[in-house]
Amino acid sequence: MFALKFISVLFSEPGGGKTWIILDTCIKLSLGLTVFNGIDTDPHTVLLLEGDVPDTLIKERLNKLKITPDYNRFKYVNRYNAERQGINLNLSNEEGRKNFETIIRESSARFIVIDTLISFIDDEKDAEVVKKAIDHLRAVADKYNIHILICHHTRKRESKQKRKKLDQSDLIGTSVIARFSSIILGIDIGDRYKLLSTKKTWFEPVPTMELSISDTDDDRVEIKYEESTISESKIETAYKLIWKYLLDNNIDKFTRKDIETKFRKVLSESAIRGAINKLLEAKQIHAEGNTKVRKFFVNQLT
Repeated sequence: MFALKFISVLFSEPGGGKTWIILDTCIKLSLGLTVFNGIDTDPHTVLLLEGDVPDTLIKERLNKLKITPDYNRFKYVNRYNAERQGINLNLSNEEGRKNFETIIRESSARFIVIDTLISFIDDEKDAEVVKKAIDHLRAVADKYNIHILICHHTRKRESKQKRKKLDQSDLIGTSVIARFSSIILGIDIGDRYKLLSTKKTWFEPVPTMELSISDTDDDRVEIKYEESTISESKIETAYKLIWKYLLDNNIDKFTRKDIETKFRKVLSESAIRGAINKLLEAKQIHAEGNTKVRKFFVNQLT
């Protein structure tokens, strides 16, 4: 997936969960745990170069995740902190590119994540600016035998395009990034699911994975991946089955864990998750007194 000496891209529209994904992946790599939907790894030193959000949010999310990184192998540099110390990390100029290389070299990391490219360059729409940055990152990846994952954003899409699955043409800015990336992973956002899939690769495509980012009973965040078998029909079937169970047994209070325990032998995890989300969405609207949804509930009850 992330070949040494190459660069790659992870992108999505806002709300896709890029930062959660990279934190989860970096932590698991630092510990040598399986990543994504069961890919085995050895422990590696990783370096996260964060440019989008301040330390407080990153630290809050690290504390929220169910697993704790090996801080000997999980290394982190925030652009805001670097700039306050007078360290230029702008890939659009020579000084910034040199500083980038120095930090990467001294970290001894094998896997580098840049979140996001826009935070480290002057103009993502200027082909020459982007090419200099990408050329430098490609050269650094090759020189130090590492992989560099670049998080990136989508261009603004028209409302009629919102439902269309992403492809590499949706990357914001120039085509330079797509052309030089060994693999591009995109996150498609549906009503009740998120799908992580390969949009371009020079190697074997990575199977599409359904992604879930959910709160646990102990107020932590858990990230799961499974090979995608999701469909609206499967969710609808699961929804009706779970609804019938709740009604027949007069259950008006339930947790995700209760439902998952009850139905995991007859329904897929993705179908259960989609059905529970659908139930909770409808329940919330019903609680707010929406007449249309109340009528829907009455129809379901009868």
